[in-house]
Amino acid sequence: MPGVHARLTPRFARLSFRNARAVCRRLLHDRSGASAVFVALVLPVMIGFAGLGIDIGYSYLARRSLQGAADSAAFSAATALAAGESGIAAQARAVTAQHGFEDGEGNVVVRVATPPTSGPSAGMSQAVEVVIEQPGRRFFSGLFVSEDPLLAARAVARVGRAAKACVMALDPEGNPAIEHANGATLVLSGCALWANSSAAEAVQIRGGARLAAESVGVVGGYSVTQGAHVTAEDGIHSGEAPVGDPYADMPVPSYSGCTYNAANLSSGTYGGSSLPTVFCNGLRIANGATVHFEPGIYFIDRGTLEVAGGSRVTGTGVTFVLTSSTGTDYATVRFDNGSRIDLTAPDSGPTAGVVLYQDRSAPSTGTNVLEGGSQQTLRGAVYLPNQMLRFANGASTSSGCTQIIAGRIAFQGGSRVGMNCGGTPIRKVRGVKLIE
Repeated sequence: MPGVHARLTPRFARLSFRNARAVCRRLLHDRSGASAVFVALVLPVMIGFAGLGIDIGYSYLARRSLQGAADSAAFSAATALAAGESGIAAQARAVTAQHGFEDGEGNVVVRVATPPTSGPSAGMSQAVEVVIEQPGRRFFSGLFVSEDPLLAARAVARVGRAAKACVMALDPEGNPAIEHANGATLVLSGCALWANSSAAEAVQIRGGARLAAESVGVVGGYSVTQGAHVTAEDGIHSGEAPVGDPYADMPVPSYSGCTYNAANLSSGTYGGSSLPTVFCNGLRIANGATVHFEPGIYFIDRGTLEVAGGSRVTGTGVTFVLTSSTGTDYATVRFDNGSRIDLTAPDSGPTAGVVLYQDRSAPSTGTNVLEGGSQQTLRGAVYLPNQMLRFANGASTSSGCTQIIAGRIAFQGGSRVGMNCGGTPIRKVRGVKLIE
């Protein structure tokens, strides 16, 4: 038997090798059940990952929708807050409902707080917090979790300082853009002073000048020197982001011809026609004259709108448009010291809210001067977006509203500006931003 074993071993080895190779080959090409086993093992894992992906994807999209609604609602509510409107919470909930998240429907909860009750902005009076909560949906995860997840989004929007600006210099390079000097007293009742300039001293307050305002905002820097004094409830803030021109979309109304040429008006009532009144080559109201303007738009086509000292000018629902039909000699304005001005902007129409409007094509080299002592009142916006406006011995606007927007502004000697603008449709700067 040992001999037999010795003779069979090599053959057996060869046969075993061949058989093993054949078996492996057959197994490699066998389709009778291996795939089924493999799929049976892998399929639950694949289904699990797919289900988990569906759950995660749904939650991501749902949270994005919630966040978009919360952002829109907070921004809208803060805009209403800036405009002095009531019903801030109702405004926010109306916006979330427009996005498909109505408070109390489908277990949706919308919470609105002014000021915010949590986060870095908690207690900030000029901010609105909106929180939206909604139960999520479970797909694959429902096999393991018994309760629906709670989806939530939160947003906080703040009323920017520029939203309350009643004095605004638009020139981005003005140096200074706003100069307040020579003992002038500027009182901005419940509103702010703003400069879009990025210059190091974009706002200069000096020479014994006194400024009282809710706040001062400037893109660049500021200086307070030579005995000047500033009282700002919300402080002076440099490095602010620039804001847009609130009247940028208001075009110059169309007109043609000349109603008057180089007019020098005496006492009387003017306007009242359905056609615009056009003063070509300037308009001067003589010293001592008493002139009343009927409601309407009055075009000064080139030259100067000048109101001489000792004269009296009145008008309600009026806008004076300073422009040029030739593209040169754009009209400017000058109200002499001692003149008595009482003008109110229209509350509707193409120039609603604007009492003095200068064409945006006017070159930046022009200068406009408003003087007139304590009896000068302009209710509405004084809008000279490219040029210098020198506001001296200024209007007492405690019973009205003056919003001053110019390229550059200089206040000298007793200027006083108020922001009591109820019923006057001036445009406020859209100074609202999301902060959380």
